[in-house]
Amino acid sequence: MSSEGRFRFSLLPVGLSVVMAALALLGGAGPGAAQKNGDVRAQALDAQGGPIAGIQITLMKAGGQSQQKAADAEGKVHFDGLAGGVYIATAAPEGYAGVTCPGVRVVGQSRQVEIRLMPKDGPEPSSCKVVP
Repeated sequence: MSSEGRFRFSLLPVGLSVVMAALALLGGAGPGAAQKNGDVRAQALDAQGGPIAGIQITLMKAGGQSQQKAADAEGKVHFDGLAGGVYIATAAPEGYAGVTCPGVRVVGQSRQVEIRLMPKDGPEPSSCKVVP
């Protein structure tokens, strides 16, 4: 790659050069493409908004990396030092409807995730949202 962010595949046949250039672009190779580390702070709350202590919250990144932590007395967990990328937060504690929160983007900042857990046989589903 040149200093202008261009790729040159001079020794490859023309068709293969195009494929290699497309793969380089799709792979995010280029100036400023490195994704910065960040962290995710999640909080588990019950239907009334009270914290749920001790439940396991799992954070997974595409490609299979995952971490699981137990919520503290305030229903909070902190996943720090995460590689930049998109994560999925999940929780499925006993007695509550499980929840999956996709699309938690970590790129050099702290992301807040609020997980609202509802009773397993209740009329409303559990939910989650990324809080700005």
